[in-house]
This record gives sequence, C-alpha cells and structure tokens, in this order.
Amino acid sequence: MPQTNQTNHAAGIKLAPPREPIPSFWQGQRWEIAGLLAVIICCAIALKRLEKNKKTPSVPASAQALRELEALRGRPQAELATETARVLRRFVLARFDLLPEEPTTAELSGALQRQGGVPRDVAGRVADFLRRCDALKFSPDATAPETDLLTEAFEIVDQVDAVESAEPPVIPGAAP
Repeated sequence: MPQTNQTNHAAGIKLAPPREPIPSFWQGQRWEIAGLLAVIICCAIALKRLEKNKKTPSVPASAQALRELEALRGRPQAELATETARVLRRFVLARFDLLPEEPTTAELSGALQRQGGVPRDVAGRVADFLRRCDALKFSPDATAPETDLLTEAFEIVDQVDAVESAEPPVIPGAAP
C-alpha cells in the first residue's frame, strides 16, 4: 500500500518534500558573467577603434628626406648614387602626391611635368639628377660626377620643398 505522507517509519520523523538542487557558482551567476563578458568585449572594441583613429604625428616629407640623406654621409660613391636617388624619388612622390608605386625615372619625370604647380626648372633638375644617378648605378664606365651627389640632393630637397601648391589649402568653414 502506498504511503501518502512521507515519514521515516523507523524513527517516526516526518520528512519535508525534496528541494531543488543547489546550483553551482557558474549556474547561479550566468547572467552576471554574460554581462561582464559583454562589457569586456565592448571595451576591447572601443579601445581598438580609438587606437585606429588615433593619428600618429607625421614627420614632414622634407624632414624625413633630409634625415635619410644625412645618414648617407661617408658612404662609398657607388652606393651613394643608388641611395640618394631612392631618397629623392620617395620624397618627390610624397611631396607632390604622385604615383602610388615606385615609378621609373622617365615615369616620374613625366608625372612631374604634368603636375600642376611644379616649376619646369624644379622638375627638370629632379629628372636630371635621377638620370645621372641611374647612369652611375647601371653604367660600368660612368665617371664620377663633378658635384657631390649628397650636397646636390640636399639642395634639391630644399628647392622642391619651397614649391608652393598649385591650389590654396582649403580651410573648413571659411568663406570663399
């Protein structure tokens, strides 16, 4: 015969109905843990975006070129032609916002001629310097230049840096 009330027959003690099992820490705190993880993820995303938007102070192209040219002092003449041409080429590309990849001397000369606001004498001097450096790099019987390549490269950087932009800078909110 089934018993209707739970009693311990041996001791005669009445038992309470069974309770729910006690949850573990992770079960009892699952919403709090999920919320904490969501906050951590949101903070990480926000920090990543802030870091991405943070602009590093950029060094002017002329200052970078002068620094790199200064580091070339004392190098052998054969190496100097290659390195000064590389520095000057990169400076001119950055200064006039020209071709994205590294062009040949002929391509760079043509781009400088087509670029508005670059005086012909400046474009011609850059092209002539790069052609002479190419001759020194690639010609086995090229003679040493009459002028010091490094000194001339410093002068060209100063001359190119002095060229004003063809269009005046746009100031937001200013009346035309």
